[in-house]
Amino acid sequence: MNWRVIPSLAALLAAFISCTWLCGCGITESEEPAAGALTVSVWDTTAGQSLPGAAIFVDGTARQECTPATICGLSEGLHSVTVVPPALDYPSIDTTVNITPPDTQTVTLLAGASTEPGYLHIVTTPADAAVHIDFRPGDHASGSVLPILPGEHLVSAWLDDHAVPEPGFVVATVRAADTTTVRLTLTEEPSGIGNGQLAPNLVLTGDLGNEYSLAQYRGAVLLLNFAGFDCDPCRDELPDIQRVCEQRFEDGFRVLVINVGWYNDGPDDFARIREDLHLTMPLLFADTPGGAATTTYNIAAAPTNVLIDRRGIIRYRLGAVTEAQLDELIQPLLSD
Repeated sequence: MNWRVIPSLAALLAAFISCTWLCGCGITESEEPAAGALTVSVWDTTAGQSLPGAAIFVDGTARQECTPATICGLSEGLHSVTVVPPALDYPSIDTTVNITPPDTQTVTLLAGASTEPGYLHIVTTPADAAVHIDFRPGDHASGSVLPILPGEHLVSAWLDDHAVPEPGFVVATVRAADTTTVRLTLTEEPSGIGNGQLAPNLVLTGDLGNEYSLAQYRGAVLLLNFAGFDCDPCRDELPDIQRVCEQRFEDGFRVLVINVGWYNDGPDDFARIREDLHLTMPLLFADTPGGAATTTYNIAAAPTNVLIDRRGIIRYRLGAVTEAQLDELIQPLLSD
């Protein structure tokens, strides 16, 4: 399926369940034109509290940061900003911000639940599968009837040792006040770490405290990049991977960078590599409740790249990759 034939869905999905929270940046002297920055946050008028995790679009382009976030490197002048809250029934908010380098502008947007939502009724077989919508974090139980904004939504599901039939997701069209029912039947498929096997789930914590799960990315083409931040080949390939992620993000490509933990990298190292290489991809610690992610995936060298298709099947296990190599590998997977 080509994601560009459903632009409204691609735009909505462009920044979820993959979102990275970047709360600071440095502005250094260079010969380039001076750049400014923008701090974006959202206030939930329905709940009366701050609303984290909203996706951010600047000048129509999806950012990988989520609110609250500071976005660096913005040119002088007016920029359009759109924020898409994480709640399924909250509409997006638009504004315009004037950037005046080298200052950091601050904007707080107001969001509230829609008064005219549609409803999504999702039924899975087996019934204990966890449902995921639009790559957003969080599980929904089979049988749930969820208030949701009218429009197109990507629906998938996760159950250990089960796969969703191709293409790995269902696109549901929801209309205001109507209930749309989606049925997903998962098939048994044992997990493993070799090519052609169902990728084992991981629940990982990012350097800024966010939790990520492979389950929420079912329906996306996902790269697990196992890296050490003091490893030269790892550092060399990360900018290439970042560029491919930015170029293919709206097509449904996601990246999780998992620190292997062999180099005693701490929070300062995570912050430093973000700033040095201008990374917005999620940077995750390898430790998991069930053991290190490197053990689960039998990672013996860094970098190691594990490329997973929309159904959750491992298609490639690779060493270092270039931008051209990665783009060539993911292109047919994104077209499925």
